Amino acid sequence: MLFGGLLAVLYLSSLSGFYTLEVTRDRLVTRLLIPGLSTTIPSAAVTSVTAQPSFRGRWFLVIRTADQRFYSANASRQEATAAAEQVQQRLSQR
Repeated sequence: MLFGGLLAVLYLSSLSGFYTLEVTRDRLVTRLLIPGLSTTIPSAAVTSVTAQPSFRGRWFLVIRTADQRFYSANASRQEATAAAEQVQQRLSQR
């Protein structure tokens, strides 16, 4: 029973972070793997967007506001870095 609980926690933690990100002129919308769960962040509230190392060579995208951090699901370094650059470019066009 304990092993099953530990395995479930490990599995669920691997699903953490947002899986898709929609960037528009005035907002960012993060969507989790579970349908219907999303977060809307006003573009004006975003203070930084960076790619950061995670675990075992994996990276994630971090979106920061004055009081929160939003993490993507794990990705390769190339994917996370490219995503950070694209989001920064889109936000600079506002």
